[in-house]
Amino acid sequence: MTEISQSGFMQSLGWAILNSLWQMALLWILFQGTIFLFKIKKSSYKAALAVTFLLSGFAWFIVTFISSHILTTESKISLFIIPASNYNENVYSGLNTFLPFASVAYLFLLLFPLIQFLRNYRFVRVIRAQGLKKIEKNWRTFIKKTADGMGINKPVHIWLSEKISSPVTIGYLKPIILVPLAAINHLSPQQLEAVLLHELAHIRRYDYLVNLIINFIRTILYFNPFVKAFVKTIEREREKSCDEMVVQFQYDPHSYASALLILEKGDYLSRPFALAASGKKSDLIQRIEIILGIQKRNSFSFNRIAGLLAGLLCIISLNALPIFSKPSKNNGNQLGNSLVFTDLSSPFLFPAGKETRKAEILNSEITSPQIKSVDQPKEQKIIRRHPVSKSAVVSQVSESDDKNQMASSFMNVNYKPETEIPQLKSYQVAQINDALSKSKEIFKESQWKAIEKDIADAMTSDEKNKFRQIYSDKISKMDLSDWKDKLSLAYDRIDWNQINEQLGDALFDIKLDSIQKSFSDAIMNLENLECQLIAFHTTGIPDSDITLQKIAEEKTGIQKALNQIKVLRSKKVIRL
Repeated sequence: MTEISQSGFMQSLGWAILNSLWQMALLWILFQGTIFLFKIKKSSYKAALAVTFLLSGFAWFIVTFISSHILTTESKISLFIIPASNYNENVYSGLNTFLPFASVAYLFLLLFPLIQFLRNYRFVRVIRAQGLKKIEKNWRTFIKKTADGMGINKPVHIWLSEKISSPVTIGYLKPIILVPLAAINHLSPQQLEAVLLHELAHIRRYDYLVNLIINFIRTILYFNPFVKAFVKTIEREREKSCDEMVVQFQYDPHSYASALLILEKGDYLSRPFALAASGKKSDLIQRIEIILGIQKRNSFSFNRIAGLLAGLLCIISLNALPIFSKPSKNNGNQLGNSLVFTDLSSPFLFPAGKETRKAEILNSEITSPQIKSVDQPKEQKIIRRHPVSKSAVVSQVSESDDKNQMASSFMNVNYKPETEIPQLKSYQVAQINDALSKSKEIFKESQWKAIEKDIADAMTSDEKNKFRQIYSDKISKMDLSDWKDKLSLAYDRIDWNQINEQLGDALFDIKLDSIQKSFSDAIMNLENLECQLIAFHTTGIPDSDITLQKIAEEKTGIQKALNQIKVLRSKKVIRL
């Protein structure tokens, strides 16, 4: 159970599922608002707009999942209206625990719509290959001439079929129109022509391909009611659009409407992937009214208003949670000024600036570290904050109590000496050792930055290097066995996925700082060399390939690399 709750994949899928509810609700409201504001009446435009919004919503779902699973914690894009960092720690931790189990339930239930999807696809494959008979030549000629007149470049084939009860269109690259024997017997030639024209309209509009895509999206997002609303709208408007094209070809509306009713009476098969002229039963009456030109006065649409209210309610409810569970302030300080990552459930403290930018993880000024309790028992209290001045850092490096200085930068887990240390598995012990090793490296580098600010120009470069070597030796000799025991006790209450992401992020910034410093030193050396060559009125050093032009090229290349690092550092990051 613990492995499921800490699974990064399951957590990311859970966030994507939760997000998709309000995302699709928002897109549904925008869709309805666009139709109302721009007074869109034409069915083909409504269908195209609905397809666009549905595809955008599915892409949004995929982006949400990827940004939550692949990208690092500091570079995640917040797809919430309210950033997830504003959640109360208990609420956010509870969601992270619950959502993986919701993902498991989603994947299990996904089997049923997926099986139905595959069965429908297999049915289309069967009727395409079995039970076919040649139709009379005059109908094949009609299909060819009409398709050419409609601008359909692909060859369209027509067959009689024993396995269907209403004319259908299947296929995208090689479209086929299948006509049941009953349609030949019960429809007049003019009625059958109108029905076949309806099917050709589907081919011209690429409806088979669109139908396959929207059914796939409906299968994946089967839990989302707004996806179903989009699909229903697309299916209804595309049938109306094809009906409009039949009427434009001057076919008798009454005769065509009668043909649709006849086909509906004999239609007993469900064909989600095949496009039938009769369409959905629930929409047929409305289609016939439009075909016959029966104008209805615009009345109050309860279903539309209910859909909009449901969308607004979904958006507000899913984004109101962070507002009412916003973390409280500690000792009057803003959360943004805290040195603790608000969503980090670990015994470590990393320096963090007011702005949540990747480059400021280690560059922020060292101020008062904060000691935080992780799931402490009720009878225990949070340890007070102990201020550490910058000048004290330098003096403590050379003293034997450096271990206590290291300990002040960790968050307390209220370890009781008398508590028995649990026996962890080998991979869990390795995980703790790796986290401690990385934390020690991060602590060493971040504290050295503070020391460098204090000593400034008080030491020469050689003296500074010797002093750093002494400092590094002291840090490397630190005994973290007590902290290893504390982590062992708190192992089950720590989000190790998030810990590893934070540690990896901080180590990445350390490497980035090192590279940037090396580049800056290289540019400085090149500039000094350039000044010397100019001072001696020479363009290069004899018997070498060092010239002013070569120096300028090297400076340009290094400057480009520095600019790329600065661009990376300047990108603001919002947590998901």
